[in-house]
Amino acid sequence: MNEYWQGIIGTMAFIPSITFAFVSMLGGRNNLLLLKRITAPILFCLLTIGLSLLTHRFCAWFFLSIPVYILSTFIGYSGDTLWKKIEKRFLWSLIRGLSALTFCLFTGAWLLFILQIIVGIATTIVLGVWNPIVAAQEETLINFCSVMFVPFMVV
Repeated sequence: MNEYWQGIIGTMAFIPSITFAFVSMLGGRNNLLLLKRITAPILFCLLTIGLSLLTHRFCAWFFLSIPVYILSTFIGYSGDTLWKKIEKRFLWSLIRGLSALTFCLFTGAWLLFILQIIVGIATTIVLGVWNPIVAAQEETLINFCSVMFVPFMVV
């Protein structure tokens, strides 16, 4: 595959993460938990699996990602004290990051997996605890960063 197509596929790899972040934010703003906890992770996983088909890296085991990512959206991350917020957000982002194992185990993209966990934890704690941007943008960015490297594991 030439560099032109590699660049196009690399750009397309952002689509699952952007979709996940956007749909999650919509569900969070409108209190539509079904949208946030079911629809967003299903779309993310199916779009990522679609990329794996496009790049001929498909593995049927990738479908395990759907229930794993759905379960990862049911973990809360609010807290009353600074340390409780940090603790819960660390746990939330670690579990979301570990969900990437459903792709990494079958592609061997371990560096991307480690990077996903580090970026996810850092973003979730910094943005979620100190709130440097408005809530809807914060939620979108946290959700995007919590899955942004996963589609690159299959391209």
